[in-house]
Parts: sequence; C-alpha cells; structure tokens
Amino acid sequence: MTTAAAIDRVVHHSVILEMTGPSWRGEEAKQRNVSAAATAAETKPE
Repeated sequence: MTTAAAIDRVVHHSVILEMTGPSWRGEEAKQRNVSAAATAAETKPE
C-alpha cells in the first residue's frame, strides 16, 4: 500500500477540524529565540 492510499483510508472516515488563530507553540518559540539572542548579546566577549 502506498503512503497516499494509507492516508486516504484514514482521512476518509475522519472529521477534519480547521483551527485558526495564533499558535501558542509558535509564540513560545519566538520568545525563547528573543531571550536566547539577548542572553548571547550580553555574554558575547568583545
């Protein structure tokens, strides 16, 4: 069975929900990246 056929069998009987709005995981990742960049800038030797 190909991958497409397997996915078709699973999705055929399922209900697909479309979620809109901001991703809380994405927001947390942005905050981690900003704080990591700030920490790196503070500890960077000159």
